[in-house]
Amino acid sequence: MMRDNVIPLTEIDSLSKEIECLMCLNLVNDSRMCIHCSAIVCVQCIENWLKIQKSCPKCSHTVEQKDFVKCRLANKLVDFIEISKDNCSKVASSQTVSTNDDYKEIMTLNYKLLDFIRKRCKSYEENLATIELTIRMLTNNSNENLKVTDVLLKNPEDSFDAYQKKKQVYTDAIRTDQLLINDMEHRLNESKTLSKQEEILQILQKHIPSKIPLKDN
Repeated sequence: MMRDNVIPLTEIDSLSKEIECLMCLNLVNDSRMCIHCSAIVCVQCIENWLKIQKSCPKCSHTVEQKDFVKCRLANKLVDFIEISKDNCSKVASSQTVSTNDDYKEIMTLNYKLLDFIRKRCKSYEENLATIELTIRMLTNNSNENLKVTDVLLKNPEDSFDAYQKKKQVYTDAIRTDQLLINDMEHRLNESKTLSKQEEILQILQKHIPSKIPLKDN
């Protein structure tokens, strides 16, 4: 069993709000993300919406079903939240907890959180690769890429400079996550006490979630 000071319900609720469906305002269920504005919605919510509207409920961009893609990171975060809520319920009903069990539970959670950060970093790397491809398209004047470039520049913010800024943001986020991953892997390998595991948990919690601040770019 976990100690009652590990991921309080208030923090879990705060985390839940980060991935609420834009439409039903509940924790997103089988998430879909708008390719134009990154809005997160439930697959059922957006399917119902598109039956009567042909625009994104957030950015109002003209859209089709294919413009809302599966967001694996959001789905994995939902799984993490549900597991954490279940663990909190178990803690509330438990009166005694052994130190050895605490150590194992927190260590297991630390590895899960670290795995989440690894997957997040991989997602950032995939996004960065897409942005770099877009930049190459924008700097390539060949006829075969002209139509693609025209589509990319429909929105004013989708300029060359904007993509360069996005590239730097993702590059910095990847570097930060990679440094964190290396540090946490070393700490976990060296940690032999409950207090050390709790210190690691506190550090990991500060980095989940971490938003990519692209709106102002």
